[in-house]
Amino acid sequence: MIQVEDEKMIFLDANAFYSYYGRSKLGMTSEPVDEERLKKYLEQQREKSLPTSVYIEIMTHFRNNPKVLQNLLEFRYAKGLPLFNNIPDYVVSEDEITSVAYMDQAALKNYADRLLKSKIQIESKFTLLFFEITKDLYAHYKLEMTDGLSQKNKDAILGYIGRVAYKEYQNLLEERIKVELQSGYDENKEKKVLKDFYIQELNEACVLTNIIIQGCVACKQDKEDIISIVQQTYQKSIESGLDGNTGTMPCIVDTLATDQHFLDIAKVKVSEMFKKGKYSATQRRYLRDVMFTSWFERGKKLDKNDIFDMLCVGCLDHIDKTKNACVLIDASSYVLSFDTRMKNFIGTVKPENLRLIEKIQNEQ
Repeated sequence: MIQVEDEKMIFLDANAFYSYYGRSKLGMTSEPVDEERLKKYLEQQREKSLPTSVYIEIMTHFRNNPKVLQNLLEFRYAKGLPLFNNIPDYVVSEDEITSVAYMDQAALKNYADRLLKSKIQIESKFTLLFFEITKDLYAHYKLEMTDGLSQKNKDAILGYIGRVAYKEYQNLLEERIKVELQSGYDENKEKKVLKDFYIQELNEACVLTNIIIQGCVACKQDKEDIISIVQQTYQKSIESGLDGNTGTMPCIVDTLATDQHFLDIAKVKVSEMFKKGKYSATQRRYLRDVMFTSWFERGKKLDKNDIFDMLCVGCLDHIDKTKNACVLIDASSYVLSFDTRMKNFIGTVKPENLRLIEKIQNEQ
C-alpha cells in the first residue's frame, strides 16, 4: 500500500504554545489537553510554526516580565518554530526577529511595549471598522423602514450619516479608541474597557441616527415643533433599549432581525470589504460566520479577542506549493487551538483539523 507522507504545517495559537512550553511554568491554570501528549505530537512534527498574530499576543501578554519573554523566545528557537506572517498590513521581518534574540531584558521590555502599540493600532483599526459597519447597517435599515421620505432623500441622509457626519469624527474616534485600549492594558482590563467604550459610542451613533431621520421626516412634513419631535425621538430611543449598556446590542439586533434577507446580504458585503484588504478566505469566513453572527443574531458585544482569533485562523489557507506539487504529500495547514469557539469554527471549515485536535486531547 502506498502511504501518503505527512508534511502538514501545524500553526499554534497562543494557548497551544503555552501548553507546549508548560503552563505551570507561566503560573497558568491547566488547559484541557495533556501537555505531555501535546509535546510528544509536536516533537514528531517537522513542520510547525507560530503566526505573527500569536507572537504579538505572547509578547504583549508578558511585556512586564522580560525574563519570561526571554525564556519563551529561547524555547521558540530551540523547538524550531519560525514565524509566519499572517497579518496583511503588518509584517515582522527576519532582521527584527534576529535582533530580538540578542536583546537584554530592558531592551526586550521596550520592544514588547512597542509591539503593544502595534497591537493597539490593529485592534483600534478593526474596532473602528466594526463600529462603522454596525452604525451604517442600523441607519440603512431604519431608513428603509421609514415612511415619508423619497428614495433620494433616504440616499442623501444615509450618505450624510455614513460619510459626512463622521468624517471629521473618525480620526478623533480612532485616537480615542487607542487611548481607551492603552488605559485598559495598563489596568489589565482591556477587554472590558473596549467593550464599554465601544457600546457607548455605538449607542450615541444609533440615537443620533434616529433623531436625524425623524427630524428630516418632520421637516418634509412641515412640522412646526421640531424640537419636541427630537426630544420624543430621543426618549423613544432610550425606551427601546438604546441605553449605552446591556440593552444596546439587543436593541440593534431586534431592529435588524425583522429582515433576515437584509442581514444575509450585509454578511456578504462585509466579507467582500475584507477581501479588498487582502484578508484570506478563512479570515473573511470567520468574520462572517462567527463575529457577524455573534453581533447581529445573538446580540453579543464586541470581543477584541475575536480580532486576533480571526487573524490566526487565516493560517488554514496557507499551502506550501513546493510540497503540494506531490499528490502523495499532505502539505495543507492545520491550526492547533483548544478554545471551544475556535474549535467549533475549525470543525466547520476543516473537519480533519478538528479531528486532529480531538485526537490530541482525547487519545489515551
